[in-house]
Amino acid sequence: MPHARARAPAALFLLALAGCTSTPLPPEAPLPTKHTVVAAAPRPEAVQLTRATVLALAAFDGARTAPEPYRLIGAQHHLIDGKGIWRITFKQEQHLGEHGQIRAAGGEIFVNVDLETEETSVGYGE
Repeated sequence: MPHARARAPAALFLLALAGCTSTPLPPEAPLPTKHTVVAAAPRPEAVQLTRATVLALAAFDGARTAPEPYRLIGAQHHLIDGKGIWRITFKQEQHLGEHGQIRAAGGEIFVNVDLETEETSVGYGE
């Protein structure tokens, strides 16, 4: 059965490759080899999230009320008054467990980001 073993890595590579690209390769494209790397274009949601996070971090730096370290714990996209708004949530590390689980209420800073206008608004937890 050595022939079946030799084909398994190629099959796994093709399965992994299929998960990395959102568009099929054109028919004239050469078949992937073990040395071929195909970079998938980032999904629009990922690009939006990255932009929202960058804007939120800038607003967060000016909104901190405590010198303790914070950790980004959430990002949600909401439709508010017909506008897509990203809510990026930061929480004081003292309220988080070793693996990021929430141990106590309060200590949050919420940054709402409108990507169309690049406006941010800041809110605070308990």
